[in-house]
Amino acid sequence: MDMDMAADTDDETSVTTSTSSLASSESSGEIIPVAHEEKHAHGVPILDTKLTEAERLYWEAYNTTTYFTVNSSYRGQLLVHFGLVLVSLIFVYPICLVLDNINSNWYIPSLTLNFIMMVISLFCYMTFITNVEDLYPKNCYGKMGVILFFLVTVHYFAALVRFATKWINGGNNTSKYYDLSSTMSNTFIPLNDISRNECESPASTLFSDDAQHAHGGIGDVGDATTTANDGSSHSPRDDSLDLDAGADAVTFAENEGGFKMQQHAARSKLSVERDALFNKIFQNQHVTRIVGAFDHIANFAFALLNYMNLIYLYIYTITGVAVLNLLGLNGTVFNLLAHFIKGGVFFALGVLSLARYCGGFEKCGLAWNHSFISKYEHPSSIYLRFQPISGMLTMEMIESSLILFYGSTNIFLEHLAAAGGAWTAKDLQHVSIAFMYIGCGLCGVITEVKLNSWRRNKFMAAISRVNESSMRIDPSIIKTCTPGYSLNPFPAFTIFFTGLLMSRHAQASALSTSIHVQWGSLLSYGSFFRLFTFVLLTFWPYNDAEDYFKPSRPFTELFTSFALLAGGAVFMESTDPIVQALEYRGFTEMFTLNVSIGCVTLLMGWIMFLFAVKDKMKKL
Repeated sequence: MDMDMAADTDDETSVTTSTSSLASSESSGEIIPVAHEEKHAHGVPILDTKLTEAERLYWEAYNTTTYFTVNSSYRGQLLVHFGLVLVSLIFVYPICLVLDNINSNWYIPSLTLNFIMMVISLFCYMTFITNVEDLYPKNCYGKMGVILFFLVTVHYFAALVRFATKWINGGNNTSKYYDLSSTMSNTFIPLNDISRNECESPASTLFSDDAQHAHGGIGDVGDATTTANDGSSHSPRDDSLDLDAGADAVTFAENEGGFKMQQHAARSKLSVERDALFNKIFQNQHVTRIVGAFDHIANFAFALLNYMNLIYLYIYTITGVAVLNLLGLNGTVFNLLAHFIKGGVFFALGVLSLARYCGGFEKCGLAWNHSFISKYEHPSSIYLRFQPISGMLTMEMIESSLILFYGSTNIFLEHLAAAGGAWTAKDLQHVSIAFMYIGCGLCGVITEVKLNSWRRNKFMAAISRVNESSMRIDPSIIKTCTPGYSLNPFPAFTIFFTGLLMSRHAQASALSTSIHVQWGSLLSYGSFFRLFTFVLLTFWPYNDAEDYFKPSRPFTELFTSFALLAGGAVFMESTDPIVQALEYRGFTEMFTLNVSIGCVTLLMGWIMFLFAVKDKMKKL
């Protein structure tokens, strides 16, 4: 410790001397009075601090060149490329998913915009990379761009065929509705009100034209197809949930067959022109023949790629940040991969947690709400179709399984940086964390199996309280169910100790250690708030019985989401190449924390805004 204090004193003396001489030189030898002068090395470029001869040789040879700073007349194409990728990931494609979720006719135009942006972006990158020196040999970013082009192309044309099929059929999905009234006599289940939303997972529309209607209302649904003034046939749900549908008035008239939807639409001129164009294209005989031939293949491809493209675009963007900034060269690639993969997973988990708070995955019971599948339902979703009879899968079960899988694979990845060499204490530290993941994951899976009876009993207790209100649900028709959560502490336990252990992990520099402490503390805070969520739902449940099947939105999940998002972002920034870039420029650990928190809160606001718009449009 005495040696460290002596080193700090030398650094402070060096910085003070350089600062004082600068102040004197500015006034031709006269000292200018100032309130405070820099007396420490924080915020000073590393070459202006006291270094050993070996350190100075390293930092004087440090190369700050990246693809963004390379001297080329094609650099503008790179900026356009990466700018369009970011706009698509954060803004355009999420908007497309919202429009698809509410069955808006604006989905295809918005997806067309996204497809054009991707094509222009990839073309700009190809133009740039073929006209500059190869600064990052054997990188995977170019190959990932080819895969991205293939995925967005297949998804776009699959979406066109799927949309055309619905348009040609008049948007009439009444075959997916079922009548429980004839089966249940006077007992009924208000599925439309209680658990009306299909699981919004990548498999939510698998083998289905429109999974949103897979859990429809009671009674037979009449012909819902309406015809616009221009002669185009379109789905009433599409129009009632359209972006310009604020003036639409939707009424329901009861008839012998159940309920018949009638719509009186005051539609904008732009919507009329859009539908006229769709009608002209999709009524073409050749288009109809092609759509009929590829209908089933397109449905499968769309369901597979609709959400997977968002995940792949996220991975592609992170890879672009690394490759285009030349991170991971000179033997640091494994350190980079470890931080980017783990930090990226925690960041994605934060997005998922925020989506659950906002009401995502409601039908799956993953929005902290009760949910069930009755014996009379025939879900179109593969995820819902193969739910265990003992109880629906909980997020705790999914997290525990992924933790177990990650720990099992991580054992073989911790020694890659020194493959064939001796195992160091640092390697053993990392492997011990993998052991913790295996143990916690296995304990979590076993705990979920043991809690099957508890979850079903808790759900049935909620049904008893619901039946005391205006709604009536016959417990005998419930096939599988979930109360929305499980008292399984192991996923939160894993996150807590990951943060705790890594925040105390020895690093090569003080800056790297401080940044590790930041994300380690954030992850630990997030695990505490997740446990508070369990306490809230257990001891202070819903007051109104009708709210059992709606997203509960525990406020503690907002803190959990923030901690995971910020912790994941800072985790990725703590990799050695980024830390060295910060040290070279004299940035402190507060730079990473401030920038990360600011960006994370903006992202949270955007995600919550998208869900709020989606919920509002669904009610129209």
